[in-house]
Parts: sequence; C-alpha cells; structure tokens
Amino acid sequence: MSGPVGSSTWFGETDYELEQSIRFNAGSTSYLVRTPVAAGSRKIFTFSFWFKPTAFIDDNQCFIQALANNNFIQLGRSGLSSNRDCSLLIGGNGITINTSMRFRDYSNWYHIVVAYDTSDGTAANRVKVYVNGVQQTSFQTATYPSQNQDQNFTNNVEHRIGYDTVDYLDAYLAEFHCIDGAQKAPTDFGTTGEYGKWKPIAYTGTYGTTGFYLPFNTSQGIIAAAGGSITTVGDYKVHSFTSNGTFTPSSVAAVGGFVEYLVVAGGGAAGRSWNWGGGGGAGGMRDGYLEVAAQAYTITVGAGGVKGTNGGNGGNSVFSSITSTGGGAGRSGYGGDSPDYQSPTAGGSGGGSISGAGAGIAGQGFAGGNGTGGSNPHAGGGGGAGEPGSTDAIMDGGDGRPSFITGSSVTYAGGGAGSREDNAKGAAGAGGGGSNAAGTNGLGGGAGSAAADTNGGSGIVIIKYRYQ
Repeated sequence: MSGPVGSSTWFGETDYELEQSIRFNAGSTSYLVRTPVAAGSRKIFTFSFWFKPTAFIDDNQCFIQALANNNFIQLGRSGLSSNRDCSLLIGGNGITINTSMRFRDYSNWYHIVVAYDTSDGTAANRVKVYVNGVQQTSFQTATYPSQNQDQNFTNNVEHRIGYDTVDYLDAYLAEFHCIDGAQKAPTDFGTTGEYGKWKPIAYTGTYGTTGFYLPFNTSQGIIAAAGGSITTVGDYKVHSFTSNGTFTPSSVAAVGGFVEYLVVAGGGAAGRSWNWGGGGGAGGMRDGYLEVAAQAYTITVGAGGVKGTNGGNGGNSVFSSITSTGGGAGRSGYGGDSPDYQSPTAGGSGGGSISGAGAGIAGQGFAGGNGTGGSNPHAGGGGGAGEPGSTDAIMDGGDGRPSFITGSSVTYAGGGAGSREDNAKGAAGAGGGGSNAAGTNGLGGGAGSAAADTNGGSGIVIIKYRYQ
C-alpha cells in the first residue's frame, strides 16, 4: 500500500481527509479477492471509487470483476488509437458500455460512480456512469441489460479488484465502496468544493447484504489469528505453512478485514530418457489480498511432483478461494520406451521437453521450454512464475518471482533446468528450481533433469495481517 502525497489535500480541500490509498502495480501481479457468503440484490447496486492511473496502458486494466458471467468495470483502449488515451468500459450480463470521455491526465485523481438498477423501465437508467460528479451521456458504445436482468456483481461468486484473469491494474485506488440494494448518486460520495473542484465527502448510508467499504487505511483491519509458524514484522503477523494446517482468525475488524497472502504450489518433477530430459515446471504462484472472517480456513500445501521416468506434476496449494496449481512435469519428448515421453505436462508453470512445451496458467506461471532433437538432443527448462523456460540449446529453467510478504525479498517458484544427451545441463531458475537436482522444498521449485530422476519442491502458504 502507498499513501498519497499530502493526503489531506489531494483534491484541493481539507474538510474530509482520505488517509491512504492502495497502489496496484501490474508487475507485482497482486489483487484483492472477495466472495460474498450470500447473494445480494444482483439488480440494484452501486460502485464508487477514486483512482489515479500510473502508467500508459497497452491492454485493459480491471477495477473490479465478478467471475462466471464476467461483470466488469475497467479502463480500456477499445476504439482508441493511442495508449495515452483510455476510456471506461463496463460489461457483462447484457451490458456493453464504452465512454466517449478519455482519461488522459495521469497526474489527476478521478472519481467514478457506476450505479445499476436493472428494474428501471428506461434502458438508459439501468446503468448510470458518473465521472467527477458528472453523468456521462456520450458513449462509443452503449448496450443496456434487459429489464430485471440479474448481474453477477453482488452475487455469491468471486469478486476481484485489480485483476480480470488476464490483465492487472496499474493505478492508485482510494475510498472503494460497494452499495448493495441502492442506485446511488455521486452526491452520496462527493461534492463541488469552494474552488469548483469535485472532492470527496464521507458516505453516511448503509451497505446492504453484500456491500463493503475499503478505506485502504492502515488504522483499520486489526486481526488476531492462530495457525502455522508465526513471526512478527513490525505491526504485522506472518503465518507460514509448509505442510497442511488450519488458519483461524479469532477476531477480525468490521472494516478492512483483509489479509495479504502468498500461495505457491508444488513444483513438477523432471523427466529423462537415458541421461537427459526436460525440467519440471514451478508450482503456480498467486499473491494478493483476501477478506477473511472469524472462522477456520483449511490450508493445503502442495507436495513436489514425484520422480520417475515419467515424473508427476506438483500438488495444488489452497487457501480459502485461492488455489495455485501444481507445476507441470518435464519430459524427454524423444525416444524411450513410453509414448508419455512425448508430451510435457501443463501446470501452474509448464514442464520442458523437446516435442512441444507444457503450458502455464495465466497469473500463476509460464510455459516450459521446447528443446531440439538430432544427434545430441536437449530438452527445454521448466517454466517459472516470472518467465518461460528456455528453449533450444540454453535449457535454463524460468526464473520465479520475488515476494516481500515475510519482510524481506524471497524469490519463489523457479523452473527446473533441462539437460542434453551428453549430460550438459542448463541453469536452474531463480526461486528454488533445480539443475540436475530436486526443486527446493518450501519454494515450489521445479526439478532439474539430468542422469538421475529428481522430485519437484514442495509449496508454501504465507498469510500476513496487521495485528496492532
């Protein structure tokens, strides 16, 4: 999280203080996750938030998305020729809205309100869009839902802030409200100041069944919990699980009850034919923030893939609704006694081979490398959480990604190295990948292939929260 410069005077006024924002950095692949325990209105609800973009965009950037039928609110470049221009896109469940207004000022904060009421008899009133208090009436595209059509926003499905399964947000967010059961006006959240500039005010209404408020204020969100190995970093507790267990919050703040998480699956085993084969893919790596309640959460830590001529994938790691997929196994992809040699397996990160490469999963890891046959065949490295496995003669495993969740930088989920028939081998991917060695346990590293069969490294689950 990052606080703004002069937080009490962001918008030229001082009577309502926004104490902090959250900084989403697309390169860190972090986002927030919430799954309501019950369905809300699904027809009548409102989102309100402030944002400041931080980078020119190449693809869409998601503010919030509800999975399944894919309701979303995001920035995008649809219909625009320059990445210095972006518009607001609202979609899903019969909705396609693309504003004519451009968001070009990357030094400015914008206030967005998207207010839904699909029960309204007038189509244009079923989704109202406001920017800095002004209702938008000019659109590149405007298709509204059928009357009384249910949406997945406020349904009991996973909602994500900052990630839409493909692209991550690069922006600051502040004062994020979801109001279930009411189509609100922008004046519920802001007003025109004495200098004519739109400014925030305190929201005084209710939130309904599935509504929520995220102030991104570090004075909120105090939690107490048990489970795993616990360390203290400043005002935060860090729970680490290297084997299956239970994370049990005993008290959770009514506002801001989020934990930071890192979930790394087990790495894939390496495959070989005679003296060589493809590197195992790293375990899938997911990190972000998740709202929790005072209840027990089962923690599953994925084991490393088991060695063998046709070694196995790593096991999945799970915390609540967050599942990271085990790394794919490497294969020789050439010769040998079994047709299994021909195909590396997909996983959180994919295994390496000669005949193709195992696929990774977007948001978790990358594909393995594809080697080359011939008189001295060599197989590609396994994919890592940060990059694909190397192809052709390089044979390196893909590097993992660093995380600061424990208070210092640790790299997780590196891919295992591939090897060549003359027993030459590539370099292990940073983050626990092996090179002619097993993946590192507790980092989710893929196994490195050479003369000996090798296991993938086991995964890890880490949970961090503010306790004082």
